[in-house]
Amino acid sequence: MHYARPLDVLFLVDYSDLAFRTIPFVAQLADALPLKLTLLHVREPNELPAAADERITSFFAEASRYPDCTRVVATGDLDEVLAQRLERSPFDLLLMPASTPSLFGGFRPNNPCRRLRALELTKRPVWTVG
Repeated sequence: MHYARPLDVLFLVDYSDLAFRTIPFVAQLADALPLKLTLLHVREPNELPAAADERITSFFAEASRYPDCTRVVATGDLDEVLAQRLERSPFDLLLMPASTPSLFGGFRPNNPCRRLRALELTKRPVWTVG
């Protein structure tokens, strides 16, 4: 099967158990389709930059064998980071772990579901695995 261009997937990484459980699904997708994969971690304010770089490098180490895999650590609010990413390099699919009590999800009073916010902000399909 021939594809005009690789599927551009942005995988939000929060290092939760559910993020690690998402890896096999990403690997299956990458094995089945031409894929441009970006692993994105939005650093917490108290996380040291060097530690954040080390963590993203070791997360899903097998992804480095894919021809078009990039690892990115960003600082700031997740919504702002996603908006900036869309401006610079639009993607086709946003992949994020199912809700966890982390940066990407979980129940917090007066804070809407991160998946819904990401869907509204990006206007891209959002796939959650967990």
